[in-house]
Amino acid sequence: MEAYLAMLQDPNEEIRAVAARVAGGPFGDPRQREQLAPQLTPLLRDPSPLVRAAAVDAVGHVAEAVPAVVELFGDKNAEVRARAAWAVPAVAAAVPGVIELLKDGK
Repeated sequence: MEAYLAMLQDPNEEIRAVAARVAGGPFGDPRQREQLAPQLTPLLRDPSPLVRAAAVDAVGHVAEAVPAVVELFGDKNAEVRARAAWAVPAVAAAVPGVIELLKDGK
């Protein structure tokens, strides 16, 4: 796991994205995702939409990360917005205007 954590800082966006998916991926142990949330959550603000989308997949269901994921409802990238909404459906349903935020054209 330490190797994946080191790859989260790699200059190559594809390597950061793969590392996030592996380290906190949906098939992993939910307790592991919670433990790794502090290392993965900063990737929600990565310059690359590829990395932001992977980070949402990795920590979107971790309670501590939900506020940062909700911020991505307004992301300029449609894929990132969609993954954010998918990750926290209860929040997405409760936020007024969320459908408008998710539409392309921002």
